[in-house]
Amino acid sequence: MFKKSLAAGISAISAAALLGLGSAPAQAADNPCGGPYQTIAYVDGRLPGDGGDDDGSMVAYAGGTGYLCVVFYNETPGGANRMYFNVCPGKVSGPGCGTDDGKYATYAGPIRIEDTGCFTAAYKMRNEADTTWLISGKRSYGPRC
Repeated sequence: MFKKSLAAGISAISAAALLGLGSAPAQAADNPCGGPYQTIAYVDGRLPGDGGDDDGSMVAYAGGTGYLCVVFYNETPGGANRMYFNVCPGKVSGPGCGTDDGKYATYAGPIRIEDTGCFTAAYKMRNEADTTWLISGKRSYGPRC
């Protein structure tokens, strides 16, 4: 689904290593961030708080604009799930954070934040019946965290 690409003059692998997220496949053909954004980090099946069924992924995109664009993908079969997604530059909530909360079959976001070399993402997804959390976690990413 994803292939390797370059991100703002830095190889995706190098950018992902800087973020501490492992290898980073290239942006999907239907990149929801649009514009100059390309994949720099891809977290699949290793989201802290995922119950082990690999129900979601998070992708961070950079475009050389001083901003990151972050997306939380729903990878469950079937229809829409309630998803909550909050992303902040740095390690604490405050000015510059973005939130998306709703029922989505594909993804929550995109959320654009200032690229400070560190961002914190809180992400939750309920099952389709809205009776239990499939994913509920929070983690900071980046070389300056």
